[in-house]
Amino acid sequence: MPKKAPNKEAAYAYLNAMLDAKAMADLAAASFYAPANGVALLDADLKSRIDFSEAERTRLKFPDYGYVAKNTAEWQDGGTRMLRETEPLTARPLRGVPLHP
Repeated sequence: MPKKAPNKEAAYAYLNAMLDAKAMADLAAASFYAPANGVALLDADLKSRIDFSEAERTRLKFPDYGYVAKNTAEWQDGGTRMLRETEPLTARPLRGVPLHP
């Protein structure tokens, strides 16, 4: 939360509403995407169609978020340097593919 947020109370209310187990289940049902929060109240049928199985969960890999946080600025600086040092691309048609006017 930004220190100078104009209405922190409303912002926290919004975040809490978005993280609500029922709200996440409703969003999952509407979007057909598994919820990011494991406490979402999915019914068994929906869960079996969109959520990870236990076997799939055991194969999930997660980054070392501490390492990512520590190195993100350096990676972004490197990308910015690389973009500055790269010549701009010019549009040209692919062979046999006409350009639209």
